[in-house]
Amino acid sequence: MVDVERSNAAAAALDKKQINFDKVCNAVLQFTRRSEFLKLKEAFAKSETRRNELEEKMVSILQEKNDLQLHVQADAQIQL
Repeated sequence: MVDVERSNAAAAALDKKQINFDKVCNAVLQFTRRSEFLKLKEAFAKSETRRNELEEKMVSILQEKNDLQLHVQADAQIQL
């Protein structure tokens, strides 16, 4: 009977250790996920900033192209 009680106590102790281990693992996993999320969020913000810069540059280049086309058309009409 003593062996059964000892085994039950050992099993309960192991269960408690397993629960604590699971808590630690979950905490580490949450920290890792949070860290990864913050890194991805920062990378996304940088890429959005870069995309906006490139869009502005593209608009500027398109405007310059249109201005040059108008200038070429005007020069062509003057030469006629």
